[in-house]
Amino acid sequence: MNQATLEPQLGKADWPAPPKDLPAPLTTRDVLRYATVNGAKALKLDSKTGSLTPGKEADIIILDATAINVAPLNQVPGAVVSLMDRTNVENVIVAGKIRKWKGKLLDVDLPKLRGQLEASRDAIFAATQIKPDLFRSN
Repeated sequence: MNQATLEPQLGKADWPAPPKDLPAPLTTRDVLRYATVNGAKALKLDSKTGSLTPGKEADIIILDATAINVAPLNQVPGAVVSLMDRTNVENVIVAGKIRKWKGKLLDVDLPKLRGQLEASRDAIFAATQIKPDLFRSN
């Protein structure tokens, strides 16, 4: 489908037309909309979040577009959807409160959280009677 989308933009007409019943390809803007506005609608939270609108809670992430994994930056929505990952998240604001700043989590006791996660993992292993082997290869 990528080739069918790109070739008309490149002036190539030799790719066969997609079947009439095939939906139009998604754009990266569509994907961002599904993750934000439409995600909030699906969860019935769109009256308080999902878009930057006066009166709604401000949930914002600020991404590092200068990182090497997005270089060279050609198109912002495409880079966000296709290239960026958790390492690009610089700042996070949830309901107007800063939760991550300059790449560092705020107000989080990481050793305590790590301990809780490990206890949860161990409880799952015990409940399923699976012997933990943290160094096995899949």
